[in-house]
Amino acid sequence: MSTKSEKSKQLGESVSTAQHKLRKKIMFQLVQRCGLDSCYQCGTKIVNIDGFSIEHKIPWLHSGSPHELFYDLDNVAFSHLSCNIRASRNAPAKGEDNNVSRITEDTVLSIKHSDEPTSVLSKWHNISTRHVRRLRTGTSWKHLNGR
Repeated sequence: MSTKSEKSKQLGESVSTAQHKLRKKIMFQLVQRCGLDSCYQCGTKIVNIDGFSIEHKIPWLHSGSPHELFYDLDNVAFSHLSCNIRASRNAPAKGEDNNVSRITEDTVLSIKHSDEPTSVLSKWHNISTRHVRRLRTGTSWKHLNGR
């Protein structure tokens, strides 16, 4: 039986890195065979694996249903890595203007100024305790800092 270090030595990289590269290579080849190799962002053909990326059409992070959006195959698209990075750098809408927000500015302000425990606020507003802490410290919804 081969050890992990023996496999890594023979591959010239960690086994997990090699497995990731193999999965990406297989996926890229299947995407090409199925004719799905047009970039979701710019519409041009993705011609090499180095520029190939997978993205979510609707951001799942901080959405009302992150688990469902993350695993929804209809929400997955392929794009050039550069197009995907460029799209993610565009500033998302803030606060209530963000179409995936589950809370309002009034809710954020009431959380920031509440004396209730974090766990209670989390349950009341159906958000994580981490999110409540981020709201209270001003690391989330930064545009409301000072209010």
